[in-house]
Amino acid sequence: MRKSVLYICSIIALLLIVLPAYANGRSSVCSHGGEWSEHQAPPLSEVAGAVEYCVKGGDVDSGGYLEYGSFEYVSSVVEGNIHDLSHWSYRMGEPTPTPTRGRPTPPPTNTPMAPTDEPTPTNTDEPEVTPEPTFVPTATEKPCKAKRLGMLFTLIGPDGQVGYLASYQRNPNTGDWAIPNVASQLQCLGWVAVSAPNGDVIEIGCDRQINIVCRRCMGGGPDEAYGDN
Repeated sequence: MRKSVLYICSIIALLLIVLPAYANGRSSVCSHGGEWSEHQAPPLSEVAGAVEYCVKGGDVDSGGYLEYGSFEYVSSVVEGNIHDLSHWSYRMGEPTPTPTRGRPTPPPTNTPMAPTDEPTPTNTDEPEVTPEPTFVPTATEKPCKAKRLGMLFTLIGPDGQVGYLASYQRNPNTGDWAIPNVASQLQCLGWVAVSAPNGDVIEIGCDRQINIVCRRCMGGGPDEAYGDN
């Protein structure tokens, strides 16, 4: 009988040691330290820059909760549970997927895309290049000037005679048109002039027209200067 009592007492002592430890393992607490903040006292509030939250309320074995997720998710857990919030914590950094109760979320699978036989179109349109205008200098025509051929002198004879005699020679000393010589005056006029008060320039224009056409007497001028040519 005494052995039975000792055996029962040993079992009770063992249960007193194991059950509290089992209960503590099931209840657990929110993560804290490292990436996670220290445990925060209620009420739950959103923290700027926090990407994940943990809330703990009551005992998990008695309908309590220990949940991780976004602020919206854990807020709904606290508001929809009869157990008051005991503490909470938050994590700063990249967000992690919100876990599904009772069943882990399977990792996403990458489905390879089936290759297609059609080649990827490439842009074959060549850019249009606008040619720069080529400057072609235009030939500048020189202005046409009338060509001077000679001088038609007005000659006055010794008896007051008036005659006209052309000269196509220049005086080598002065460069002016020379008065026809005595032989030309005698042959063409029959007398020798005592004066030559004036004269008119004989010239040919760009249209090959002569302004004063003379009759050939002694010659000496260009062919186009004579009307009898």
